[in-house]
Amino acid sequence: MPFPRIGAHLRNILLLGGGTVLGQALAVGAMPVVTRMYRPDQLGQLGLFLSFLGFAGIAVTLRLEMAIASETSQRSADYLLAISFAMALPVSVLAGLVQLLMIKCDILSYGSLPAWTAAAMAATLAATGVFVSLRYWFVRQQRFAEISRAMVAQGAARAVVPIALGAAGCGWIGLLAGEIAGRAMGLYRMLVLAWPRLADVVRGWDRTEAAAVLGRNVKLPLIGLPSSLLDALAAALPLPLIASLHGMEAAGQFLLVHRLAALPAGLVIASVSDVYHPVLAQTHRDQPALLRPTVLRIAGRMLLVASAIYLPLCAAAPAMFAPLFGSQWARAGVIMAIVAPVHLAALTVSPLSRVLYIVDRIEYKLVFDVFSLLVPVVSLYGFHLMGWGLYRCLAVYSVLHLCSSCIYFGLIWKASGSACPGGAPRC
Repeated sequence: MPFPRIGAHLRNILLLGGGTVLGQALAVGAMPVVTRMYRPDQLGQLGLFLSFLGFAGIAVTLRLEMAIASETSQRSADYLLAISFAMALPVSVLAGLVQLLMIKCDILSYGSLPAWTAAAMAATLAATGVFVSLRYWFVRQQRFAEISRAMVAQGAARAVVPIALGAAGCGWIGLLAGEIAGRAMGLYRMLVLAWPRLADVVRGWDRTEAAAVLGRNVKLPLIGLPSSLLDALAAALPLPLIASLHGMEAAGQFLLVHRLAALPAGLVIASVSDVYHPVLAQTHRDQPALLRPTVLRIAGRMLLVASAIYLPLCAAAPAMFAPLFGSQWARAGVIMAIVAPVHLAALTVSPLSRVLYIVDRIEYKLVFDVFSLLVPVVSLYGFHLMGWGLYRCLAVYSVLHLCSSCIYFGLIWKASGSACPGGAPRC
């Protein structure tokens, strides 16, 4: 099988990426209105909710959804979809109780959230687990149009709901309702389309077959889940740390920057990763010698794209934010200039991360995740104890993140071509 050129899959990338772009464009296009209706501290409260959601959302299906797109048979993929659904409810309830404990004990400033947000967290996590599982199920069938429609519906809800509720004076609840509505939109149609296959699997449930499917993917909950939780914790920690050390207003400024800076990376990473996941899996099965050239070419292209996006953004952000979002958000422009390299590195390396799942080397990711978890702790907390201000701590955070991304690429490179003795490709 020849190397899968970008042009060969351009339609799928544009189809999936187009829906994601439109959905995110709707949400981001509303931000100049949203930032004039809500204060930075209210956005900081939303950021605390989203930080916990981003961390707990990784565990809601025990990472079994990652194997859906790689399964060799559709029936095995259907079994994994059903098992992922079954995991979502109990894990979501448990996560909601954990957040309630953090609110009651005021851990990492979560005491600023009302207790009822724990129930909202559980419901949002359950919806997130179902959606993520369905997304991978549709990716396996290369039904990217369905995913694209769902992303547009989510973006529309995130744009409309906060503005409507903000005009009604609902406070930060309007922001929270927008996130919950956004994650729920598009889910119903995908569930309806998948339901016949899901119902068929449930009616003919074979415990031996289900156990065999789980056995083939046991590394995902045993190794992949802890690794992914460390990764998610490293991504979730900065905002609560900033809220605790520098105040809720600074946390709101950081959330605005994160949402804008993560947008291009999120769009490209999701689109390229989803389109190339089944292609890379087939390349690994049929002609594994081509896997390493694929990794190198995708990395080079991603670096060019990332540089074209983030280098101009880094230069323009300090002068751009106040006119766009209002004078109270001027600090966010400086923060954007400092942390833009973090997102440049993520856009370059993250699309390649699924190689570790495909070649069954997810333990490599655990090495990277342990290192990356130290980045926010050392830079934001450790240097704060030394008396450094927010900007200087974020500069250290950015530099350390670049180092961790280089380590990650090195691990992916090693995994893609050194599975057999003597450096031969995996057979």
